[in-house]
Amino acid sequence: MSPDLVERLATAVVIPVTPFAEDGSVDTGCYAALVARLLDDGVAAVTPNGNTGEVYTLTPHERQVVLETCTDAAAERAVVVAGVGFDVQTATVDARAARAAGAHAIMIHQPVHPYLSPAGWVDYNAAIAAAVPELGVLPYLKSQAITGAHIAELADRAPNVVGLKYSVDDPVHFAAVRADAGGERLLWIAGLAEPYAPAYWQAGARGFTSGLANVAPRVSLDLLAALRAGEGVEEAWLRVRRFEELRAARAPPTTWPSSRRHCTSGGCAAVMSARPATCSGRRRPRRWRRRSPGGRPEDRAPGDFMAPTGPVGAWRSTSRCSRGTTTSTGNGACRDGRTGRRPTCDQ
Repeated sequence: MSPDLVERLATAVVIPVTPFAEDGSVDTGCYAALVARLLDDGVAAVTPNGNTGEVYTLTPHERQVVLETCTDAAAERAVVVAGVGFDVQTATVDARAARAAGAHAIMIHQPVHPYLSPAGWVDYNAAIAAAVPELGVLPYLKSQAITGAHIAELADRAPNVVGLKYSVDDPVHFAAVRADAGGERLLWIAGLAEPYAPAYWQAGARGFTSGLANVAPRVSLDLLAALRAGEGVEEAWLRVRRFEELRAARAPPTTWPSSRRHCTSGGCAAVMSARPATCSGRRRPRRWRRRSPGGRPEDRAPGDFMAPTGPVGAWRSTSRCSRGTTTSTGNGACRDGRTGRRPTCDQ
């Protein structure tokens, strides 16, 4: 394990969207191009097989393909934190595959289990961490049932647990758990992405995850810089807000408000699908509904939330269709990135 791993992980950890080809397979060329673009724009850490990458829709072989494509594209330019999960045996196999592929760390998804117990959570993560002692380990925690004492116990049993992706949506609870777990003993990454990053930063987090960076990496990195500098945070956060409103509106209308914030994969993929030259496609059970006349906000197409130059002014005029530089309205029609008018092309 690299001695500077913790320092390198204290950043915006981006979970790339997994693009799918027309036949439903993983579009490895597009995925590699996406990772390369993220790194070119300054992203320093990526997580293949994360929730934004639709890990739960991927087969074991596809998870391996995504992992290898990401590590090859990163080529030591960034820290690769591979997502692993499911049952202990599957997670262990995937963790060892991550090590073989050249990943620097693993992020262990919280077990999907209706009767998750704190002791079971500790045992689960410790077993997986023991399989790859050379890698850093970041458990993904979303349950308030796991206390600081349980996290401290896990850190005692698994020395390669270097931090956590903490995703309980209560900054006060987070501050208490962090203190009880030993505070700076571990690296704490705000797992609810940019909207929660300022509050969690005040409570001791020193990094955050990001799906937004797939669309507008500069917006995420500007927020990171503001948090590190301790100034300009509000301005940077307000630039994030528009995208968050987009993805929140995509949740089903019956979804509880706390869940509406986490439609990351669909939100990112749909906005990116609006760009003809970039990644597209989502897998069931994720599916975008088209807007109907007079439809509700949750039925709107992605373009309804975007200015002609894209969300939060981040795309500008970089996508291309068959007739020059364009951006898309998200409803299937191209628009010229300079004039906002539809060009005379076959799109």
